[in-house]
Amino acid sequence: MTAFSGYVAYRVYDGPDLTFDIAGGFRAFGMDIDTKLDGNLRPSEHASQSASWVDPLIAARLTVPFGGNWFATATADVGGFITQASSTWQAIGLVGYRFNAAWSAEFGYRYMNVQKEISGNEVQLGLGGPVIGATYRF
Repeated sequence: MTAFSGYVAYRVYDGPDLTFDIAGGFRAFGMDIDTKLDGNLRPSEHASQSASWVDPLIAARLTVPFGGNWFATATADVGGFITQASSTWQAIGLVGYRFNAAWSAEFGYRYMNVQKEISGNEVQLGLGGPVIGATYRF
């Protein structure tokens, strides 16, 4: 599975103790599913499905500075609300360090849920794990 997200954000609140942004965007997916069932008494079975689609997103992001150049960020988004054929949401929690006004690095945890009807079959995936990244602000 490949997923790519893009957002345009607006800073609703910019204070010394926190910033809050709202955003709109999209998440593009490419998914290939291969399943093989091996059995002792029955012949092996193999099934393949693939799909590509784009879901619109709405998102919110909260950033809280703490101790020098360190900060924490929580981001959540939800999408796929235009049709009943797909839905997606994700939540991300990060701790970051700001090197200067432009560059920062973050690490944390991300969980994304995807539901999609592919070839008449309901596919639901829950993807979670560590995330690391770098940000350049301009």
